[in-house]
Amino acid sequence: MRGSILFLLILSLGLILAGTGEIAGAASYDSANVLITGRVPLWIYDVQVADVTCDAVNITWKTNGRSFSCVGYDTESCSAFEDYSFQASGDIFQMVYDHTVLIEDLTPNETYYFRAQSGMGDNEVAVSEEFNFTTPKEENPGHNRWRWRWRHCRGWAYDWGWEGGCSDDDDDD
Repeated sequence: MRGSILFLLILSLGLILAGTGEIAGAASYDSANVLITGRVPLWIYDVQVADVTCDAVNITWKTNGRSFSCVGYDTESCSAFEDYSFQASGDIFQMVYDHTVLIEDLTPNETYYFRAQSGMGDNEVAVSEEFNFTTPKEENPGHNRWRWRWRHCRGWAYDWGWEGGCSDDDDDD
């Protein structure tokens, strides 16, 4: 019995050291280099809404390839990126993995719907699912100060108001 176990152990060790060898019925495999070519589709992930103020927001996301940055947004939900009334984009001359798009001139206390879009060219475009955010009614309530702000149809005005320049009033003082 000991001799049989020792013989099998030595035989196994010999086969391991010699490879598959020339044993009848044993499979023999040759290694080959395989080159896999093709492209992985572009996809968007980790979409975030950051730094929401009453009139601006940063939308951030990541992609698995260098690509441009664009956001379509509106106050109504849309089924396709092309249906959004407004678009904002990042640096159009820079292809990146980590995207940030600043959207400005938003209305306080309004819900916005958006989709992120990235692309490597006309043939390779990815669009995220739809997300939403709501701008606050006013920024930093209770922190009044003198500031310059743009008054629609009236130009720049220096007045007393909420820090950050946003409030939901439209007085004519």
